[in-house]
Amino acid sequence: AAGQNHTAFIKSDNSLWTVGKNTFGQLGNGSTNDESTPVQIVASGVTRVACGSHFTLFTKSDGSLWSFGYNYYGQLGHGNSAEYGTSTGVTSPVQVLSSGVSQSKKGISAGHQHALFIKTDGTLWGMGNKLNSRLGTTSSYPSGNENAPAQVLDSTGSAFQTDVHMVSAGFEHTLFTAGSTKKLWVMGDDYH
Repeated sequence: AAGQNHTAFIKSDNSLWTVGKNTFGQLGNGSTNDESTPVQIVASGVTRVACGSHFTLFTKSDGSLWSFGYNYYGQLGHGNSAEYGTSTGVTSPVQVLSSGVSQSKKGISAGHQHALFIKTDGTLWGMGNKLNSRLGTTSSYPSGNENAPAQVLDSTGSAFQTDVHMVSAGFEHTLFTAGSTKKLWVMGDDYH
């Protein structure tokens, strides 16, 4: 996975490795020191990884979701006010959810200031900056943030259907497919 000035990858033994710029702890190595050669972050059990702008998410085989790095907008999903809204980062992996996250190939995604993931029940969840409904967690176009996972809603404010297949977070927008026909849905900034 490629983020903004950092990279993360999973080896065949399911270990997680990172390399690159580390200003906000986005490498997860317990420091803010940049790394020019890959460093091991988790020894085993990692199944998916996604990199955003200065932050990283990953899932483990037990269905847990983890994150580290920049968290000004709550995009790490920790719900911790001590780290949310500050310019300092989280330098080591912190568990967001202990289970229930989909192992789908495209089941997690990290954007510029937001992140999304699919649960095993097919529901879509997001965290971080929700400006222009890039998270779809409200039925209007609010500003603000979700600093803990919030479920994506439909235009009436009800929980979105429970058959989401893949998700991809962009700079200020999100795409996902859902339904038996895998219809493409989009939410977020449509200015450009």
